Amino acid sequence: MRFMLLIYDNAEPDRPTRSVHRDEWRRRLTVTGEWVSGRLLADACLTRTVRVGHGDTEVRSGGSTGAGRRLVGCFEVECESFERAVRIAAEAPWPARRTVEVRPLMDEAGLEM
Repeated sequence: MRFMLLIYDNAEPDRPTRSVHRDEWRRRLTVTGEWVSGRLLADACLTRTVRVGHGDTEVRSGGSTGAGRRLVGCFEVECESFERAVRIAAEAPWPARRTVEVRPLMDEAGLEM
């Protein structure tokens, strides 16, 4: 099963830095075959939110996750169960102020979830 780990930062804005611990975590997942892909996102001040409805398009600066929460990265893993995906998220070397949301990815048919 494939899962997306969505990383939210609840702290003051700062630029994510490269971490030796994060690189080692990714290497371990690569060795086990569980790593698929992942990226850190640019600073939230560069975000544009696009809302479409009733023939109108609204574009505004900033993200749509709510006050005090910023999406800072997303990582895709492939593992045998939801429980394993949660363990992978828990083992990730994120600072204490971060929240990781673990979501199953749907396949092309996708409607079974």
